[in-house]
Amino acid sequence: MALLRKMINTSFFGYVGLFLIFLGGMGNLVERGTTGCVKDYLDFMGMVHFNVNDVLVSFGIAVLIVVIVYDKTNNNISG
Repeated sequence: MALLRKMINTSFFGYVGLFLIFLGGMGNLVERGTTGCVKDYLDFMGMVHFNVNDVLVSFGIAVLIVVIVYDKTNNNISG
């Protein structure tokens, strides 16, 4: 957690990743509060079902992973 906090404090993309996760989570929360459930309405080839909020959370996590890997390869993180 301290590693993530350090990277987020120094990285614009760390903030972007957290913001996307926050937006997706809030969207799911609002939808569950207003309709009682979170509906999946993006259908890819009949197998995978998503909603936009799930996509935001997934992209946010992907951005954070890229930030972590990029910072480690550039030796910006001590330890």
